[in-house]
Amino acid sequence: MTEQAAFVELYLPDGTTLNKTTDVYERVVELIGLDKDQFRQVVMIAQGAFFDLIEAKSKDRADIYRMLFETSLYETMENNFAALHSEVKSELKAYTDRLFLELKHIAFPESEALLKNERDLVVQEANLWKAEPFIQSLQGFEKRLGQTWQETAKKLDEEREQLKVKRQFLEKATEDNRVLKALEDAKKEQENLRMTRPAYEALQRRLQADERATRLVKIPDHEYAQTVKQLEEVKAGNKALEEQVREAERQKEQALLELSSAEKNKEQIEKLPGKITALEKGISDLVHLTSLEQTIGIIQRRIAELEDQKIKLDTKRQEQSAWIGKAEEERSSLDDAEVVFHRHNNRLSEIETQILKLSEIDLSIEEVHKTKKALEQDKKAMEVMLQTWQKLSKEAHEATEQLFMERAGFLAEILEEGIPCPVCGSTEHPKKAELSEGALSKREVDALAKKANESQKQLDEKSTSIRVLEEGIDRTVEQLLVRTRELIPFDMSDRDEQDRLAILRQQVEEGKTSFLLTKCEETALVNDARTRLNRRIELTGKIKEAAEALVVLEKQSGELQTELLNHRLEEARIKGEADLLRAGVPGEDEATLRTDLKAFQDLLKTLKERLDHAQKQAGDKKEKLTTLRSTLETLLDQEKRLTEEASFKKGRFEEALKEALFETEEGYRQSVLPEEERALLTQQEQDERQRRLQNKHALASLEKQAKELTWIDIEAEREAIDAMDSMFLLRDREVTAMEATFGKAKKDRETIVRIFDEAVAVSQRESQLRALSEVARGERRGAEKISFESYIQTCYFARVISHANLRLSQMSGGRYVLHRTEEASDGRMKTGLDLSVEDMWNAKTRSVSSLSGGEKFQTILSLALGLSDVVTAHAGGVEINSLFIDEGFGSLDENSLQEAMKVLQSLALDDRLIGVISHLDLLRQAIDQKLVTKKTEGGSTVSWF
Repeated sequence: MTEQAAFVELYLPDGTTLNKTTDVYERVVELIGLDKDQFRQVVMIAQGAFFDLIEAKSKDRADIYRMLFETSLYETMENNFAALHSEVKSELKAYTDRLFLELKHIAFPESEALLKNERDLVVQEANLWKAEPFIQSLQGFEKRLGQTWQETAKKLDEEREQLKVKRQFLEKATEDNRVLKALEDAKKEQENLRMTRPAYEALQRRLQADERATRLVKIPDHEYAQTVKQLEEVKAGNKALEEQVREAERQKEQALLELSSAEKNKEQIEKLPGKITALEKGISDLVHLTSLEQTIGIIQRRIAELEDQKIKLDTKRQEQSAWIGKAEEERSSLDDAEVVFHRHNNRLSEIETQILKLSEIDLSIEEVHKTKKALEQDKKAMEVMLQTWQKLSKEAHEATEQLFMERAGFLAEILEEGIPCPVCGSTEHPKKAELSEGALSKREVDALAKKANESQKQLDEKSTSIRVLEEGIDRTVEQLLVRTRELIPFDMSDRDEQDRLAILRQQVEEGKTSFLLTKCEETALVNDARTRLNRRIELTGKIKEAAEALVVLEKQSGELQTELLNHRLEEARIKGEADLLRAGVPGEDEATLRTDLKAFQDLLKTLKERLDHAQKQAGDKKEKLTTLRSTLETLLDQEKRLTEEASFKKGRFEEALKEALFETEEGYRQSVLPEEERALLTQQEQDERQRRLQNKHALASLEKQAKELTWIDIEAEREAIDAMDSMFLLRDREVTAMEATFGKAKKDRETIVRIFDEAVAVSQRESQLRALSEVARGERRGAEKISFESYIQTCYFARVISHANLRLSQMSGGRYVLHRTEEASDGRMKTGLDLSVEDMWNAKTRSVSSLSGGEKFQTILSLALGLSDVVTAHAGGVEINSLFIDEGFGSLDENSLQEAMKVLQSLALDDRLIGVISHLDLLRQAIDQKLVTKKTEGGSTVSWF
């Protein structure tokens, strides 16, 4: 007998077929809602597993009910409550730690020693609710600082107002002295202007003469000069133009003589075209005859070539037809090559896909290892960041306290002898407070605090990053397990994360090795099938090409025959045309005819060019002469007009000289200034006039302003203001220090109040979520120890027991009744899914494990049927309308067996399928429809009865 490896195939309604064991298993679980073990406990009671249903652990029974009644939602709710509570609890701790850290960093002056001690006690106890009274104390501390700061600021405002009045007086005194000084300067300027007045008046007369010459005479002078210049130019042009007219008349006479000579050849020009045409026709006929004779020779040679090609083409066509017959016989022997190739190639593609998926999983595992190493590095870095933050926080806190203690030293730095102290008012300072060595300024302290806050922010970001990275690793490992199980089924239960990664990598490597071996086998089969398929494809292509070539050959043969016939017809036609041309051609040869033609054409061209040139020259010379005469007449008229215009403009120029008060033309020309000199003198005159006008107005204004003004000692006033400034600066620094102290105290209190309020809100949420989580998980003190999901499952379990008791009462004759046990067998959390049985004959309740074999079978059967009823009524994702029982009836007596059969037969009438596997003759007789299996030497057979 040949053994065959187990295989499975699942055909789906959409035509899809699954043949991988893992795919079929997962799809069956999806369809019926039960895995293999759960199916054996609920639908098929297998031989050797009769007691699993009633003796199963509560956890296993809970898993079955979770699948059947879809109660995983309630388990998810329990986990979500617990996760929310854990998250809020961590948030509460973070707020509490931050609150007491902020309290610890508050700095108090020596006068607030009691408040500092109260703070230290609250921080030491670290009790959220004891921080609330201290916040009230902080509010009082802030109020006291604010009152002191406002009182000092009020004194500063009074001093600022006094200083403002003093400075306003100094500004007015400075302005009065400036007016008196400006009046003295204006009087000195007035005396200087009086001394330079004669030179100013001479400058004005020089500019006035230039202005008259420019305004009255310059334009007539310019117009007269321009007219004279134009007249001279026109006279010179007229003289040259008269000479050109005489030359043009001579050239015209010469052109007329040449035209008369050329017109004598007109008769010869008219006869030459006829002679040229006759010669051209003779040459054309002679050339055409020669061309026809050459064409006849070409056609005869072509006919010989075509006859030879046709003989070769017919031979090749016969050989091609014989090869096609042999190739088709070989191709028929390779008809199955494509089917075999695709079968093996698809299998090879599946294996390569699986290998690729395993390689991707292997790379992902390596990435997980790298990520875990990076996570360890981040954790070490976070420890360093934590130490850094603690150090910076401590430094910032100590610097803040020191800054508060060094207030007196900062004020003492600006004290000077003779200036009152802003604290005690004394003008003597025998023993000033000194700054401690290395004391930090407020800016430096703020920088330390900012650096500590940035370090804390970086620490929080790093902590969040690590948590996200850990969650990502867990998700990735779980996803890799799911992806690997899809390819290689294996068990990974009860393994920690490190073992799971190692075993996962081992499984991946083993799977890849197995798939690679299979790939080698399939590759060899694919290559063999590909060779056969390629040969078939090659033959198909060649046969197609040969058939096409054969068609082409036959077509070419027909075309050659047609072409041969056409050439023979063309030969006869050309011979007839050549015979006609021979009768009409001249007796001379072509060269003689062409020489005569060239001579006549050259003579005709020469005679035409000579006549055209003579006609053009005669017309051009005549036109040129006409143009020159017209231009000369125009210029003579212009000369006459310019002569009259020059005389008129000369008279206007002489009248302008008189009007401008110039006796001679020479006096006028001396009065006209060059442009640069005119601009310079004009600017000097304007500046001098403006200077005198400004001095006049300034004297009038300053004399009016200086009335009743006296000189004031400005330096003495400034010294008094400087002394007041020093006092004000001391007071201002004191107020600034108080404002900073008050602002920090206010900010600290607001920060602590905000954190406290947030912590209280989170504390209330934490309390609510803790109670909700404990109740959902059955851990609440004073409440039943049963989880939310278990509570839901007990409701379904009670219905199952109720339905089961109906069958058990019938099969046991009313003796036994099943009950749900409230207490867990191990005394821990309740599940409500344990069973007990009550014996109605002695009114005692005991464990189902104490029942006999036959009684247990009746109980199992009742429970299975009751579960079927409840699941069907639930209308969830699972329907149990079938039941398979493998053996188990042998433990029943005859009466119990009959009762069990009655129950099963009644169910079969309700469209339920009841399958019984047994060797009992009584059962075979009681069951109408059955499959009987018989084992023979040739194998097992199955018959339907």
